[in-house]
Amino acid sequence: MKQPKSFEEGLTRLQELLTALQDESTPLAQSVKLYAEAAGLISYCKQTLDAAKLQINEIDASLQAKFTAWAALTEQRLGELCDEFLPPHEEIAKAARYSLLGGGKRIRAVLALAACELSGTAPEKALDYACALEMLHCYSLIHDDMPCMDNDDFRRGRPSCHKQFGESTALLAADALVTAAFEVIAHADLPAESRVEAAAILAKGGGARGMLYGQELDKHYETIRATEDQLLELHRNKTGALIIVAVELGCTAANAAPALRKALV
Repeated sequence: MKQPKSFEEGLTRLQELLTALQDESTPLAQSVKLYAEAAGLISYCKQTLDAAKLQINEIDASLQAKFTAWAALTEQRLGELCDEFLPPHEEIAKAARYSLLGGGKRIRAVLALAACELSGTAPEKALDYACALEMLHCYSLIHDDMPCMDNDDFRRGRPSCHKQFGESTALLAADALVTAAFEVIAHADLPAESRVEAAAILAKGGGARGMLYGQELDKHYETIRATEDQLLELHRNKTGALIIVAVELGCTAANAAPALRKALV
């Protein structure tokens, strides 16, 4: 059997062989030869797929290790920033720390660090921006859980903030987190132009043209049936807006070129 130049070429040839073998007019002697060639191609394709699977597993393990390391780095930095901007002297700060440091996958923070690295800069450069985003995201979760919104008693396996500290304290704790987020950006060790841009990105994505609009739509469609397009708009804003913010913040920290930013976002 002639070795195909690629997996795709092998599949194309295999399809041709199967078509010929299914043709009743194909002579028996030729069918035997075609069958032998097809068997060889099937073996080749299987070996290629097995090798690709091995590579994917190796890449997956590498990415998982990086994700875990960056999530841990974010967690550590969040604790440091809380000590600086949310010292546990007041009840609202205790409530804010309870929700912020109570677990979470830190997906948005990791996305920010990844975008920064993909832009050719050390991911740690975007760490404070990533933490600011986590603070803003956490404030939205506290509000989401409150009786006037989703009325959830638990978050991440623990009593939600308003159940642990009361509604008024939870409300203020969420406010403290969103203001602390912008304070973190203002004090980040990056150029002033970068910090101004980061603040604008976070405000837009988390505000009435982004996440908050999505939350409004979420409440609206609790009582009426939403179309597919309306649901897409809801999730594009409620969840998707801060995902895009994460990538944009990473690019901003790295001062990425416009073409790269557009490609990543």
